[in-house]
Amino acid sequence: EAKAREPGYYLLGIDSTASGGRGQAIIAHGNPDTAQNVMTTVPGTYSDLHDVVGYVNDSDKVMQRAQAMEPNQSFASITYAGYESPPTLFDAAFEKYAVHGSEGLSRFQEGLRVSHELPQPSNNTVIGHSYGSTEVGYAARDHGLHADNIVFIGSPGVGVDHAADLGVPPDHVWSGTAGLDAIDYATPSP
Repeated sequence: EAKAREPGYYLLGIDSTASGGRGQAIIAHGNPDTAQNVMTTVPGTYSDLHDVVGYVNDSDKVMQRAQAMEPNQSFASITYAGYESPPTLFDAAFEKYAVHGSEGLSRFQEGLRVSHELPQPSNNTVIGHSYGSTEVGYAARDHGLHADNIVFIGSPGVGVDHAADLGVPPDHVWSGTAGLDAIDYATPSP
């Protein structure tokens, strides 16, 4: 909560009792209602209220890099730890967390579209990390993600076989892993 009190940060949602007491939060850096580019990062397994500041700091680094590359554009970065993530790696083997949380993520992204101040809509990118990518994939597949770009990092799977099944043009879908990411050993590579 302290991070959301810093200038330029917005607490968009918090529930300290959610996820069996682990808590959930949604924090923005920059105003998503006026920014030309809005990035939403969905963290994965273990994400909860305790770790949200670390996720916000990581999202800020991505936003700062984007601003350095496009200094004439405005940006907002949102950390969406607003779903019940798997509490353990064992639990991450089950899709139930993505199934249960995907509609909420879809509604949140739709709200960003509705609340954005015109004259033109923002360029919205959703980044899913680890199990967060499964959450993002299920939201896109089952409810629509209301995004222009989708990025999957260290993904154990997104619920579709082809990028075209995510509701955005396939050339607006990216994925990647780190060289030593354990997910490379746990999931098949194309």
